[in-house]
Amino acid sequence: MVETGSTDRSVNRRRFLTASSALGVGAALGGAAAWPAFGDPAASGPDCGGPNDGGELYAAVKDAQPGAKTLALVDFPTANKDRAYGYAIKTGAKGPWDWLCIPLIRVSGIECEKCWKGQMLNLWPYAAAWVNNAQSKLAGTDWALGINSGDPQARTQNQMHIHVTKLQKNVRDQITAAEKNKVPVAQSFGDWPKKTIELNGRLFRWVHVKNLDQPIFEEAFKTVAQGQAGEMKHQCIAVTTAASGGFYIINSQGQLSTQGHHPFGIKTIDGLLYRQ
Repeated sequence: MVETGSTDRSVNRRRFLTASSALGVGAALGGAAAWPAFGDPAASGPDCGGPNDGGELYAAVKDAQPGAKTLALVDFPTANKDRAYGYAIKTGAKGPWDWLCIPLIRVSGIECEKCWKGQMLNLWPYAAAWVNNAQSKLAGTDWALGINSGDPQARTQNQMHIHVTKLQKNVRDQITAAEKNKVPVAQSFGDWPKKTIELNGRLFRWVHVKNLDQPIFEEAFKTVAQGQAGEMKHQCIAVTTAASGGFYIINSQGQLSTQGHHPFGIKTIDGLLYRQ
């Protein structure tokens, strides 16, 4: 595995901003590097886990530094190299284009307040940037990002990770059909809870955005979770491109239903992803 130095990462980001407009991700990194430090990275809420917790993914990143041999990329997007904002890109377990974007600090998953309080872990732009890294084998593909809920059996690792992989073809076909049939899609996060699409027999909320500058976790907390911290653990989220440009942000939860009738929502995003 060829490691990427800091100069190369800067070049890769410039190439990403220049070359990825065809994929609709050209504005994904705007403003992200200007975040302030968030204080003690070890501080956590009750749903974040502790620094002494085990787990394969946390063990792989907790001491990671740039150039780590076992990781494809380790980076700190703030000028002061604050680990509270750092992340690693690691190979997944399924196929050659199956990747994970993982924070360097202890974060159990989407239920942890570090995800949705203060934009601390808005890692979506960096996960999207990996699509255009030559090592990812995803450039030019129908890619997708996804994170599962904190519900039992929804995930196998209790360390936050965003899947960076491909979208299933049949899911794209269903999205394309919805676009053709003008199925209403939210155009703002405020309208996100009200607009739904059926994918693979499950109900999802969807919103169209122009770029990934928005703090997706924070918006999910304010809108679909209605400001209730306990509701965040039930949310799963995916991101993929839209035919008109920009992105669809797709969200579901097991409790989601259309007035109590079929279809119901789901607590895992895995059914939309092609990771093999």
